[in-house]
Amino acid sequence: MSSLPMQVALMLGETIVKVIPVTFVLAAVFTVLEHFWACNPGAPWWRKREIITDICYWFFVPVFARTMRIGLLIVGAGAVFNIHDADELIAFYDNGHGPLSQLPLWVQALL
Repeated sequence: MSSLPMQVALMLGETIVKVIPVTFVLAAVFTVLEHFWACNPGAPWWRKREIITDICYWFFVPVFARTMRIGLLIVGAGAVFNIHDADELIAFYDNGHGPLSQLPLWVQALL
């Protein structure tokens, strides 16, 4: 259990490492686009006071949406299908649920 905080920190670090290069590339591309074809002429994006909100949002969503989405799917499946045990929940995600889960994967894809 002591390795859980380390795993979470590594996951968050991996996400940030992937977001930073994309952020810089998009900032460069949109700076050029805004310079030549601004729809709202005015101060450049880096001089606007809303930049703090934009930066927080840009890093908050990729980092926390990933874990929130997985957590909410697990809690939702447990609530909808009345699953209260961790082993039952693991079996649910490994094997599926209902009559369609017994069919081969290619038949499920066709349906």
